[in-house]
Amino acid sequence: MEDISKLELAAHLIMAPPSQVSFQDRKDAESFFMRLREGALSVDSCRQILETTQNHFLMFELARSLVARMLKEWTKFNQEDIRNIALYLLNFPVVHQDLPNFVSTEMFHSGLK
Repeated sequence: MEDISKLELAAHLIMAPPSQVSFQDRKDAESFFMRLREGALSVDSCRQILETTQNHFLMFELARSLVARMLKEWTKFNQEDIRNIALYLLNFPVVHQDLPNFVSTEMFHSGLK
């Protein structure tokens, strides 16, 4: 599993004001999240990180990553797995009611894909 602190640092670099982050650091962080969207993490790793992190941008990206992986590898998942992932994404904002709107919206949107 990816070290959560690396993921949170990458999220921080992306969200930081441009005056506080070098161009190269931001570019590296963006590349890091692009690899995530390409399926660098397993479904179980995404879930574990979602339950652990407090970084909202990371939660947003993990929801997108879960759906991207599911759509990319559709034939590798059985119907029960797909249903469980969708229900997890739909229930996450209900259980974690203090999430910002952009995270809740992405979770709901991802769960409905």
